[in-house]
Amino acid sequence: ASFLTPAVASGGDLAVGLVEQATLRARDTLSRRTWLKFRGGWYSGANLFLFRDPGARAALELWREVEQDRKKVWKIFARFGPWLFLRMLTRSISLPAAFAAAGRRLGLTAIPVVMAEAEACIDVDKPDDHMLVEQILKDRAP
Repeated sequence: ASFLTPAVASGGDLAVGLVEQATLRARDTLSRRTWLKFRGGWYSGANLFLFRDPGARAALELWREVEQDRKKVWKIFARFGPWLFLRMLTRSISLPAAFAAAGRRLGLTAIPVVMAEAEACIDVDKPDDHMLVEQILKDRAP
């Protein structure tokens, strides 16, 4: 609900789920993430997307390319042109402004959805992450 409800309500062509670093750190200090740094905060992807428009498929194709560079954040921003890249380097652009600029580049409206659930950005691709998720599920059990 913390992704889908605001994503649908945004009216954007594309919505992307993200978790702010402080949210994750409040829950867990062990999970390693790649952080996208913006003015006002650092964010990590939650692998949650809402595509509301057929034109958003261009973003999906771009995302396939971006995934190859996900550990090299500068390469991700460089794909959107020199102006956005420069603003990323100087951290002079906010998360919503960066999404708006990237969306314009793709010819669509892109909306970030910042989620309150730290767990949303935890991948289970390393043994430490698997143990962390098992502990989270154990803590939630009645």
